[in-house]
Amino acid sequence: MDGIYGVWSGRVVELQRRTPYLGKLTIIQDGGEPPSPEWSTLEFPNRFGRTPFRHYLHVPESEVSDLHEIAATGYVPLTDSTGHDIQARVNIIAQDAEGRLAVETMPREPRHHWDALVREYDFEEYDRSWVFGWVPAHALTDFKSERVELAA
Repeated sequence: MDGIYGVWSGRVVELQRRTPYLGKLTIIQDGGEPPSPEWSTLEFPNRFGRTPFRHYLHVPESEVSDLHEIAATGYVPLTDSTGHDIQARVNIIAQDAEGRLAVETMPREPRHHWDALVREYDFEEYDRSWVFGWVPAHALTDFKSERVELAA
């Protein structure tokens, strides 16, 4: 759901990052088969919320237009360890076939929100930087999807 996108060869594609490297942008496709033999594949066996296979192709920056970013966010209502109602703000990464949402905490989200997510939804902590896990779609409130235009 979150990601950086552009138009290449008449279709919307996901990009690895918003800035070119040596005049090229990297188009990515998660899962499935590579679109053509020119594409390369990486495997990330422990990747959260996405398939472990990422196919990619480097293309000239001039061939990609309409660069934009999609930011999908929401809140997970929780109860902290003292019994107070709180809401953890999260980024929405993906949705699985069962309707669950893969989410991760936002930067600077209070630590007691992490603890509540770990306790209530069995989230995992990554390198003391954020927590991530799955929540049922009905547990998310105030869903927002924003499109941000990026300079070409």
